[in-house]
Amino acid sequence: MEKKAQSFSADILVVIVIILFGALFLVINQISETNDENLEQKAREANLESKEVYEELKVQGVLDGQSNVDINKLISSDMADIKEELGIENEFAIVFEKDGKLVKIDPATNLNCKGSSKIIVNNEPCR
Repeated sequence: MEKKAQSFSADILVVIVIILFGALFLVINQISETNDENLEQKAREANLESKEVYEELKVQGVLDGQSNVDINKLISSDMADIKEELGIENEFAIVFEKDGKLVKIDPATNLNCKGSSKIIVNNEPCR
């Protein structure tokens, strides 16, 4: 009789371990799905906000809609005002890129990017 009691408790132990692994798997899977959903949500928000900033820069004459940028207008633009006017909560910055490499907006003033000072480009905060 003692053998049956021992094997019964061993069976329960195996079932408990399987249930714990199953619960752990479900929790990890749920966390993973939540992170993916949050990431997708943030990507959608960033895409929408990028379009809003782009359109505002066109309205202000910084962009002409043909990929031409008036550098002087961009440099004098106040990104904090644009952020407030559009109701954007996230930080953003404008950078120039050519052939996959970042290019200075204004080499004379060593301006790498225009936007939030919380964003660092080439080891320097944006202005």
